[in-house]
Amino acid sequence: MPYPFRTDKIATYGDWDTWTQRGVTYRMFIAGFVAKTLGIAVPSDSNLRSAMTSAYVSHGRWVADCPEECGGALVVTPSDPFFFCTNCGSGWHRVVFPSRAKRRQIENVLMKRPLIGGQPKKRNWFTYESVATLKAQNKVAGII
Repeated sequence: MPYPFRTDKIATYGDWDTWTQRGVTYRMFIAGFVAKTLGIAVPSDSNLRSAMTSAYVSHGRWVADCPEECGGALVVTPSDPFFFCTNCGSGWHRVVFPSRAKRRQIENVLMKRPLIGGQPKKRNWFTYESVATLKAQNKVAGII
């Protein structure tokens, strides 16, 4: 089954998480799993790792890479800006997002990009790109 990309918005993990409908969020699941299996409590100032990671948009989803460079990445959300790498188990890390206003600008430009094969493959933004750069990319691609 293909990954359930959202095509109507730039998504965060809560946008398609069926657990949310049952009152259990992904964060609660990960926090419970981590606490139970690894003995690491929910993120707090006392157990956050110093390494932070930055959120970016990949295929229409806000994601963050593991700051320990293990290759792990997860879909993230600005309403809960923490990351626990389920790949290497490195601990809780803070996720840095652009401001709300900049996120809206980024998302508005990306949402103008067409779907490819029904998926948002061209809806990408990296932290080194400005909103002006995204608009210029759209213009070159003939997207107004």
